[in-house]
Amino acid sequence: HSPKIIKTPMLKKKLGKKIIEMESFFEEILACSDQANRPFLEVFVHEPENVNQKELGTLFGIFEINDNSEDSSYIVNYLISVIKKEYFSRPKRGTVESFEAALHKANLALTKLAEYGNINWIGKINALCAVAERQNLHLTQTGSTLALLLRNGYLTDISEDLSPDNLEPNPLKTFVNISSGKLENRDKLIILTDNILDILDLEEIKNNALNFSEKDFVQFLRTVLVNKLEKAAALVIDVKEKEALILPVSR
Repeated sequence: HSPKIIKTPMLKKKLGKKIIEMESFFEEILACSDQANRPFLEVFVHEPENVNQKELGTLFGIFEINDNSEDSSYIVNYLISVIKKEYFSRPKRGTVESFEAALHKANLALTKLAEYGNINWIGKINALCAVAERQNLHLTQTGSTLALLLRNGYLTDISEDLSPDNLEPNPLKTFVNISSGKLENRDKLIILTDNILDILDLEEIKNNALNFSEKDFVQFLRTVLVNKLEKAAALVIDVKEKEALILPVSR
């Protein structure tokens, strides 16, 4: 089953005749004190590789598996490559359709693994995968990875309820829902492995994001993760207005 589009938790604005393009700036943070844990956690940002793919925007996210068996050691990178390949494979079908197809392909790939007896990872995948193109954000989540949106001084968990927690673990239903919404100038997206909340609460994250410069906030997060956690990842995305194209009003 392809993931279903659900209503956005993000605020919407009417744009009238002005077309505003947003630009997203990405900072990846990955802390892993024991290299043996490295295959089980990945943070990624995939930009379009050519002009044809440009309309699809940027694919990004954090994938983690809480199972350190050898059978699970390649799954994180395998999943990311399946999603990336399918997402960018047919640029003409558009962003949402490409994202749905990529997540469906990932669900099928996991189902195949389970059929071959590789099942230690079932119920242990924590992942958040998203697409930013122009003003639009589409995201999906499974497990406990969080996506926080800082907008106008308010911090909101926009990944909440994306992954139903009452479902029996089923590889074909790993990625179930997609949330879509509009990005605004000066938005900050913070994607985190949930163990970061053991050492920083949401209020601390919000206050530091508001009080630090963009560069210093990333450095603050990096220092905390490296010093306090054995395995953690964060991805900080700063959204800025690129240009406004004013369309002529027809009379």
